[in-house]
Amino acid sequence: MMETILTSVFPGSGVTSVSDIPGYLQRKLKELEQIASEMAAYSSPAERAMKDGRIGPSTVGWDTWGKFGKCMIDPVTGRFYSTTNFSSIRTNTCVCKGKWMYEVTLQTSGLMQIGWATLSCQVSLENGVGDSPDSFAYDGYRVVKWNGPASKYGEEWSAGDVIGSCIDVDEGTVSYYRNGKNLGVAFRNIHQGPGFAYFPAISNGPREECTANFGNTPFRYPVQGYLPLQDPPHLVLQQSAFLVQCINQLLFYAPPDVVKNDKTKILSADTIKLIVVYHILEQLAPLLHNTYTIAEVWLPFLLKISAHPREGDQPALLKMFLEMLWSCMEDNDLKVSLELTFAQLCSSYAATPVTTDFQQQIAYLRLTLSLLKHPQTRKLLLLLTPFKEKFVLLMHVRQPQDLSGVLCYVWWDNCPVPDHPDVSKEKFQPLCKKLQQNLFSISSLQVEVLKQLLQEDGKETERSSRSLFLPNLRNLIVMVTSSAYRGVVARPQVVMTSLFFSLYKATKFYWGRHMMAQSAEKAIRFSNACINDGNVFLNTDGEENRGYRNLPRIGGSVLDVKKWIESGTPVDVLSKLNSLAGGNSSPTNIQKLFAVSQLQYAAMQSREGSSNKPVATTECEDGSLLYLLDCLMMLYSAAVHRVLREQCCTSIAILNQFSIALMDMLSKAGKCSPEDKEVSDAFKNTIEVFTKQCFSCARNVGWLAASLFTEDNLEAVVWTLSCTLRTLLYQSENGTYFSAVPECYIRTVSGAYNAASLFFKPAAMFSSLPEYHFVLQQMANFLCSHCNDPRVLNPDLQESFIESLVGFVCHKDSLKALEELPFESRKKLLLTIMDTFSKNSWISSAGLLARFWKGDGFASNTADLVLDWLNSDPELYLVAARLKNRCPSHVFQLHLGEICVNDLENSIQFINGMLNQLNLVFSEVMSLVQALHSAENGPTPKQLRTCTTCYNITVSLLRTLEMVATRAPEVFLDPDHPNSKITLDRLVELLIQVLNRMAAGSALFDKPVVKRLAGTDKIEKTSILFAVSGILLALCKQPPDKEKFVDAIQVIVRYPGFKPSSFEQVLAVAKAHHKMCQGTLPRGRWIAKISSDEVQNLEGFIARIKEAFSSKGLVSQISVVRCYRLCQTCALFVCGTSV
Repeated sequence: MMETILTSVFPGSGVTSVSDIPGYLQRKLKELEQIASEMAAYSSPAERAMKDGRIGPSTVGWDTWGKFGKCMIDPVTGRFYSTTNFSSIRTNTCVCKGKWMYEVTLQTSGLMQIGWATLSCQVSLENGVGDSPDSFAYDGYRVVKWNGPASKYGEEWSAGDVIGSCIDVDEGTVSYYRNGKNLGVAFRNIHQGPGFAYFPAISNGPREECTANFGNTPFRYPVQGYLPLQDPPHLVLQQSAFLVQCINQLLFYAPPDVVKNDKTKILSADTIKLIVVYHILEQLAPLLHNTYTIAEVWLPFLLKISAHPREGDQPALLKMFLEMLWSCMEDNDLKVSLELTFAQLCSSYAATPVTTDFQQQIAYLRLTLSLLKHPQTRKLLLLLTPFKEKFVLLMHVRQPQDLSGVLCYVWWDNCPVPDHPDVSKEKFQPLCKKLQQNLFSISSLQVEVLKQLLQEDGKETERSSRSLFLPNLRNLIVMVTSSAYRGVVARPQVVMTSLFFSLYKATKFYWGRHMMAQSAEKAIRFSNACINDGNVFLNTDGEENRGYRNLPRIGGSVLDVKKWIESGTPVDVLSKLNSLAGGNSSPTNIQKLFAVSQLQYAAMQSREGSSNKPVATTECEDGSLLYLLDCLMMLYSAAVHRVLREQCCTSIAILNQFSIALMDMLSKAGKCSPEDKEVSDAFKNTIEVFTKQCFSCARNVGWLAASLFTEDNLEAVVWTLSCTLRTLLYQSENGTYFSAVPECYIRTVSGAYNAASLFFKPAAMFSSLPEYHFVLQQMANFLCSHCNDPRVLNPDLQESFIESLVGFVCHKDSLKALEELPFESRKKLLLTIMDTFSKNSWISSAGLLARFWKGDGFASNTADLVLDWLNSDPELYLVAARLKNRCPSHVFQLHLGEICVNDLENSIQFINGMLNQLNLVFSEVMSLVQALHSAENGPTPKQLRTCTTCYNITVSLLRTLEMVATRAPEVFLDPDHPNSKITLDRLVELLIQVLNRMAAGSALFDKPVVKRLAGTDKIEKTSILFAVSGILLALCKQPPDKEKFVDAIQVIVRYPGFKPSSFEQVLAVAKAHHKMCQGTLPRGRWIAKISSDEVQNLEGFIARIKEAFSSKGLVSQISVVRCYRLCQTCALFVCGTSV
């Protein structure tokens, strides 16, 4: 049997016993070395430079003496990161003849110029490679090529792309490739001859990063005829290929005389194979320290044997070979080879071109899964640095560069070319479903990979895979999603998002397995999971937790929280402090008298209150599962929400941009005369371009629908929201660990709710899930009960509760959940909101109160928004979906009215605060609008943002005052109500000043819109005028049962600054607006709809004003009413025509 096996492994070698193997292998390797030396083309670098034009050392890398600007470089990996405006660097090798290339992998997608430069190329902080005549560069950020002046070239690049830069010195051309796609010749007739040699050179903008490969590893996309600047290790590759082929023949050999039931013979064959492998690996192990060998020989071999028929759930050959490796290789050789193998495996997976069936990616994932199913290999990999840094690359699938092969038909709503042969809803949707099924096969393997890493396979003397994996995972999440991340993962936010959805499924699997082993009393379903052990947030010891340790907490830094929680303060300490404070137990007094911090006081309150609160009787006893939940919450906050928002906004926005442009071109082409052939052809070419772009965008939307915005992913987002809420509520009610919870948990609540409500439509609907109403109730309870929690120390975080409520009440179902809270909770929420107007955190509160009133005020309904995607913010799609909802809350309106009437102290403070803030903010609006016109070089973006913000705040405050005047007129009109006269006088004075200034500055509001200044499209006078009108109508509407109320009209006309002309202008604007709403609405604007009844009410009010004014015997100041005509931008301006 031995001779048969040896003959099969070493055919024609004469090896008949295992003792002959070492000598044969050494002779064979020596022969290969001799052949390689005889075939060497050049005897010296000088000879090579003369023959093939390559000048420089054998190992190519960055020239540290040839760099300019502040940058970080890695001579081993070829990484180049710029920290200044423009950093430039070149290699230590140049070429003067022949065809050469190098590849650059983009870690970021910003400003970079990649190409070739001579030694005389001058660079600076403003000029880089390509900005001088003796250098050439491609810039995919601006989609241009540079050789002095710039010109259009190539395609827009993105992070993760591999750019091939090729130069043919003999022909005088430079060309580029993006992920293997030829972008064409960029430059011709470059200088040749003596004195001209070209270095690979790159210039990076600030915080841009890339990795260059000059041939030290195999090219991802080699170009035929072009050589790498660094020669491959031909001898090492030949020797490795020979030895691996011997192993391959051994593994695939099956002795014909082996009887499967005869265990002694099987053992004999296995023993012989093990001896043979030992001798082969003895020669092969040193060669596996070379990255090129791993990529060219070793990894393809492992992929081949991993595809062999399986024995159970693992390939039989690979399982057997791994056992051989662990038995025969030295520990250090095994560690190095596995380290390089896994690093190359991840890099190859990420860079391999994506095909329609994803077969290459599936092969890499299957190999990874097979390696991890081997216990010893899995444990070793978990300890290696490449695994800690690169395994996340396996969790993501790149979008194919060309989706037309997968989605050959397209469709989208309001398609301008429905009759096009490639447009079909009936064919497009099944293709998306098929694509989703193909992606499911990959995601299933990714989940299985995570399941292997999360195995609880520890013993008494060693740690489990899960205990090794979780700390590194937590630290990786913090590190990769940091803005200062400089690792191996391009587009880290997108990659971590893919990890989140796979980790969710793996966690769900292990949670269910653990709970099956528990009794019915202790078992917690995954849908009810939460982190009920506060120590999860405080376990920050060790180097692997350094990133988690620095996360900001609800109660401050983790060190402060730990110190206070571990101090062992008695439960009754608060009551003792109260008695020592002389009965004044307010938080401010206690903190002042006894130097107790806000965090300490809040913790004491929590401890004292928690003694009477029930503690949950069901807990998850497996702490590692709770760490998994924590990782999921962190992942969502750090990466997932941002990716969901950007992908949803950007993809739909771009599709609508091209769709509207195509629609306009079709409309113009239809009006073009057929006789004008030149114009017709131009329209035809433009339509073809826009149609192609629309189809490309529609396919991108289809990819996102199949890969990201799926029902399974929506389920994961909703579960994250629910789990975060349960965790926060549990920690808040059952102990002192609430302060230790990371701040990102609170941000996850609002983020996950917005994502579930907005981003997944129409592919998946949050409202269709069975837990929909329960989650809304949970969120309403949390936001309401923690809106003014003293344990939340960060002011921005405190304000985020109000901001979350603003978005929460925009939907009828969520508003109903808030209205169904107990009366005391609703009242407490309103008192908290009202209290903010005496502080600096009132801005969001004004928006929230205005939302309670939206739809009930004067002209507060809005017509449908006609979106102009060519001139609007991409996120307008999401804003429109929310803001167009009109769901006023009569419950909270009535509560607010009752508080204003009955709670005198809070009412006076609240209304005075609003009036003070309105006076300041409106004055700021007027000064900012005026500044927009006086700026010589036009307004700055900061000025525009500030003006728009102040304008929106002004409208919110006016609408809130309208609600108060409607629901609690006693505050202003009842003589028996304290301060009513002063409050009414202040309000009337402020409203008349607003009307007068709006009338005097009418041109200021019209001019920016007429000029079409970006950012001023939302600043128009109608919203302010209609809000003021609503307040005045509410004040002057005499209730039938309130005869003793003050006549507000008399107060108005007696005010010294009263001008009837200002009121007449409001009526003119209202009539013009009403007329406009009856016709075609302009695109891209919110239009306030004013009904006929509202116009009549306003006319009646003006008539009463005029009558009261005339009855006083005053000289009329009413001027000629002018016609306000609306231009297409909806700006109102006086046209000069009297009516």
